[in-house]
Amino acid sequence: MQRKSNESEGTDSESNSFDKNDEMSEDELIVLGGKGAAESDGGSGKGGKKRRRGVKKKVKVQGEGGSRNKSKVWDVFDKVTMPDPNEKGKMLSKAKCKYCEKMYAYIQGSTTSTLSRHMKNCDMYKKHIAEKLDQKLLSFAPSKAGESGSSLPTITSPKDYNHDQVKKLIAKMIIVHEYPFRMVEHTWFNIVMTYLNPLYQFIGRKTIKAECLKVFESEKEALAKIIKGVDFISLTTDLWTSNQTLSYMCLVAHYIDSDWKMQYRVLNFFELDPPHKGPVIGQAAYDCVAAWKIEDKIISLTLDNAANNDGAIRGLRARFAARQGYAFNAKYFHVRCCAHIINLVVNDGTTALASLIENLRCTVKYLKKSPSRMHKFVEICRSLALQIGEGMRLDVSTR
Repeated sequence: MQRKSNESEGTDSESNSFDKNDEMSEDELIVLGGKGAAESDGGSGKGGKKRRRGVKKKVKVQGEGGSRNKSKVWDVFDKVTMPDPNEKGKMLSKAKCKYCEKMYAYIQGSTTSTLSRHMKNCDMYKKHIAEKLDQKLLSFAPSKAGESGSSLPTITSPKDYNHDQVKKLIAKMIIVHEYPFRMVEHTWFNIVMTYLNPLYQFIGRKTIKAECLKVFESEKEALAKIIKGVDFISLTTDLWTSNQTLSYMCLVAHYIDSDWKMQYRVLNFFELDPPHKGPVIGQAAYDCVAAWKIEDKIISLTLDNAANNDGAIRGLRARFAARQGYAFNAKYFHVRCCAHIINLVVNDGTTALASLIENLRCTVKYLKKSPSRMHKFVEICRSLALQIGEGMRLDVSTR
């Protein structure tokens, strides 16, 4: 028996027009208006075969004046005829979309799957459905120059969908929450976005990466305008090495805004090649300051008490003094990190306990190397009615 498919298309079916597979049950796709909901069970399966063998099904024959079950695609398409450009006098049958006026070849009684696919992808039809439903959505107004994040959400209609604004918001979300670029290609992300607004357009990982770089450049320009109106800026910087033996340097600007509130912004975060001597560190910091064109605004620089930083300060002090002249106060330019000083004081005070602290570190390392050791240690603590905490952690000597 020929399988008959119900090609009724609703607005929810547009949310599943993706050719990617997720490890998710089809029942959930049906809830979102997926393919499972459109399948008809007439005559398919073992139950249908058994019924056909034992029972003769009556078929209702309709006359010429009767009506057949019409596919939903004909709510979107019109049947038209047009002359054949290749054969004079011959007429061709076509199906013409009512919304975008695109035409497809169609013969009476043939399949309408091509027309169904067009319904899923026709932007004009999607817009018509959105306006018909008049669904209300949450959107975020663009932030002002220099502001981080967005303002309060406002209500808008799907017909006001702005793809560039949505792309910008997704880029900011990826930057703030450190999501991977490939997230925008995930099937269920696209299903959710299309469900929220049928006019949503697919975004690839390369496109969103380029958009993130655009957001970075726009935020940098906004920050440059703000810093231009600031009179004095203090800098803090530090270097550290990652577990991949890559060295990084970060330079942060601190200033007071027009509302007398303390603000800080990261000016640069970059990889610094060795050797990390004083002149190298000083040159890297000055290049960053020069790139932002704030050489005349720097009044202080805070670093830790490493010897190479003293060499960097000597070079930077001379440069800023030559640039700013008498307005530069060299006496208060170098600010030593208070947290680092306290750390040095504590380490010096615990010198008498150095052997005990080292034994304690070795004990923690010994227990953490083996799960069985840790399990046995926890059992002993419980037998002695000792309170079990979150676990043992090694200290960091520089913090």
